Amino acid sequence: MNLTSEQVQHMVDTMSPEEIKSWVQQEAVKAWRAAGKRGTIEAATGTGKTVMALLAAHAEFELNPNALVYIAVPTETLRDVDWPNEMDKFGFSYMKEKTKRICYTSLGKEIPE
Repeated sequence: MNLTSEQVQHMVDTMSPEEIKSWVQQEAVKAWRAAGKRGTIEAATGTGKTVMALLAAHAEFELNPNALVYIAVPTETLRDVDWPNEMDKFGFSYMKEKTKRICYTSLGKEIPE
């Protein structure tokens, strides 16, 4: 995202921090989709990377209720505890049954259904 200093100042003057955060999240997901759903979203701690991933997955399920969505993580705790809790926290509980949560080390063994 390349914003001018005037655009940034306008946002700061007219939007709450939560509105700015939500806007940034939406723009990041739009950019990822525009890139053919390829790429990496790099963002600082607290900017809502998890929410961005949930928004992207939700959009996929809206387009195709049977979409194959993987969430690849480094640890079993993230896979089995943290991500399901985040889905509940942000109102995406239905995704617990629809996503394939997997540890990085298992990706090479995975055969898509």
